[in-house]
Amino acid sequence: MGISIGNASGDMALAMEWLLKAAAQSYAPAQAEAAFRYMKGIGTKPDFVKAHQHATEASQAGNMFGRAILGAYLLNVSKDKDQGIKLIQESAESGNAGGQYMLFRCLYYKIPGIQKDEKSALKLLEQKIIWVSKNGFFRFFRFSLLTTTLLYDIILTDNNVVIMMGIFKIMVTIKDIACEAGVSYSTVSVAIGNRKTKLPLAPATKELVLATAKKLGYRRNALAEQIRTGRTKTISFFTVDASQEYVTRILLGVMEKADIFGYSVRVCNIGAENPRETYDRMLEMRQDAVIAIGKLPEQQYLVAEAHKLGIPVANADCELDSGFDFCVYSDSEHGEFEATEYLYSLGWRDFLFVSDDVPRHRYVENRRRGFDKALAKHSLKGRIIETPEAIPEFLRTAGKIRAAVVCSSDFVALKFIVSALAAGFKVPEDFAVIGFGALDFHQTMEMSTISQNFEEIGRISAKAVLERAAKPSPPGKLTIPTTIIKLKTTQSA
Repeated sequence: MGISIGNASGDMALAMEWLLKAAAQSYAPAQAEAAFRYMKGIGTKPDFVKAHQHATEASQAGNMFGRAILGAYLLNVSKDKDQGIKLIQESAESGNAGGQYMLFRCLYYKIPGIQKDEKSALKLLEQKIIWVSKNGFFRFFRFSLLTTTLLYDIILTDNNVVIMMGIFKIMVTIKDIACEAGVSYSTVSVAIGNRKTKLPLAPATKELVLATAKKLGYRRNALAEQIRTGRTKTISFFTVDASQEYVTRILLGVMEKADIFGYSVRVCNIGAENPRETYDRMLEMRQDAVIAIGKLPEQQYLVAEAHKLGIPVANADCELDSGFDFCVYSDSEHGEFEATEYLYSLGWRDFLFVSDDVPRHRYVENRRRGFDKALAKHSLKGRIIETPEAIPEFLRTAGKIRAAVVCSSDFVALKFIVSALAAGFKVPEDFAVIGFGALDFHQTMEMSTISQNFEEIGRISAKAVLERAAKPSPPGKLTIPTTIIKLKTTQSA
């Protein structure tokens, strides 16, 4: 039988190195143990090909533990159940404890191809429960928790070191549940998959199936379902900076809606270098839908390649005309119009608009447009600070001034407030400042701002793109209203 231990220091990788040296000399016990370790990933990465190779060599040499491992491989990996069970039976009948335990699992949980016999299964488990090595180096105890699908080994070394690990596992299938519960395969499929049918399952039947599945330790195989349906039930979420608060809030909305649809979300941060490689790698995973946040590098490539695969792409929080299937974004123009109107209503007549870098942020154009429209309504003209970096110089040369300051973002507003205070001005007495975004820090600063519902943007974008994944629809756009938050950085002139 195989013994799964490391060296005295617990270095499983080093133990594997020496084990392979012994296996290379056609030492059958080492070949069997190497096969076991490759199956379980102990001291090495799981490698079913090498596991099969070593198990085959050990079995051909007459090693019964190797034969049992080969049977386990055939049963679980290559799905040759008849031959797999045959080899496990041969190992068990030879007296090998590993083979006996594997046969116990087959009998106890009814593997197709062998008659279920719980009484015989438990008798098998009682055999070889205690085994003492010839050299007396350690005592080996084997037991099983029948409520799980794992066998556990306890090894007591001469230093009373206890090592506990799983040794073998048989994958429980829907057919196993059907046999155990005494129902049809299709009944289990409907109950486990929670699928709707013309004739719904009786509640008692569904409860029986689910209880049996829990008893056997069944876990649904999503990968198998993906192969069957051609859908991975995933959304890829692309952004240039996942650390930004507004991105996180959009993502929360996407995840909330995706969960309702039964989808998961894969987040990918896109760098400026080699974005196409990242897009290609993600698209190779065949997600069902893509959501892009704002403007991405080479985003037209992403959209084109996704469409070649029939994958719909939505854009959240940016009004773009680059072939997206759906765009959802805040009403930046109207939001900034309302901000300017609010300050006008407070009696301010001298206005500044402080901008982000326009080439990088298209939304600034819409906010600037809203600012201009509000002033034009009252036959006023405002001054423009084109970039945040120009704020200190403006304040240095402004002289005595009082003005309403409309900012394209909360970050710009924060920079203006900090710079104004450092230059000796007062807020809101000299400058009434309003931001855009309602990021968390605006509460600490008690800063007036325009609130964007980022979570709702995420929810709507996810719903729209998943609906298009299920049924193609014409491209669409949706504008989300904004609201004013009035705090202490604005007051009457």
